[in-house]
Amino acid sequence: MIWLLLCAIVAATIALALIAWRKWIAPWWQIEELVTQIDQGQRPQTFLVHGGAEAQRIGLRLEKIFAI
Repeated sequence: MIWLLLCAIVAATIALALIAWRKWIAPWWQIEELVTQIDQGQRPQTFLVHGGAEAQRIGLRLEKIFAI
């Protein structure tokens, strides 16, 4: 019985870590790549950023700035 509870706690912790990674951590690498490409004078293939709303808004604003 205790093993089942322990497995459930471990599974929930792993799930929360994956959600945190996809929503808040991973998108900032995409933002950094976009900014680096713009800084080098290249046009990024896409400005779409997967993840949290903040990162998506920054990608959209970068696209608007680049379009000017």
